[in-house]
Amino acid sequence: MRRIADLPYSPVHPRCTADLYLPAACTGDAVLWLHGGGMVEGDKGGPLPPILVPEGFALGMANYRLLQHAPFPACIEDAAAAWRWLPDALRQHGVGPRRLFLGGESAGAYLAAMVGLDPARHAGASQPAGVIPLSGQMSSHFAYRPSLGRRANQPVVDAYAPLWHVRADAPPLLLIVGSDDLPCRPEENALMAAAMRDNGHAATRLHVIPGRTHGTIGQGVRDAEDPVTKLIHGFLSSPFR
Repeated sequence: MRRIADLPYSPVHPRCTADLYLPAACTGDAVLWLHGGGMVEGDKGGPLPPILVPEGFALGMANYRLLQHAPFPACIEDAAAAWRWLPDALRQHGVGPRRLFLGGESAGAYLAAMVGLDPARHAGASQPAGVIPLSGQMSSHFAYRPSLGRRANQPVVDAYAPLWHVRADAPPLLLIVGSDDLPCRPEENALMAAAMRDNGHAATRLHVIPGRTHGTIGQGVRDAEDPVTKLIHGFLSSPFR
């Protein structure tokens, strides 16, 4: 893959840049991936390799403002800006966009779910062809809760929770979480899957990876045979008819 680094997608902060990974023969399908780090750390240059996407897929990896740079929900606004930016960025580098997917790990998974499931967040752009939260928080993010006077581990479900935005016409949703993930994380993902189905969304898939923790859920993504990699490849290759 050819890497084009540090492309600005928004002028609001120097961190608002993304890297594009373009295969020699791109189908026009692409994934925008958002890094984790609890909204206080992390970088688009992290360990996620291009092998995570099938052959012919383009990959965008975006940074966003962390809480020390701007208060919540700036990170969601940046994720939405990166999503709106992606189609034109692909065109500028010779790729006619076709199906565009949105995903992320941990905090990035939360951001991907917020942008992908809330129509107001991807207004001005197409709805994702699918959303892939890897070990994502489905309630309102723990880093946001203290601003409400709540404890970080006190559950909140408001408009800043993916659970708030369950709907029948949402994009296909692939939820992946470790069986030994953070407290409440497997249960939140199970609740999200159940709530989506209860609201008539048939294209929700939940996979709990045995023995994986929050830190190891993505440990095998450099291996094409890893269960997480295989699940993502299968999801991205689905026709969604």
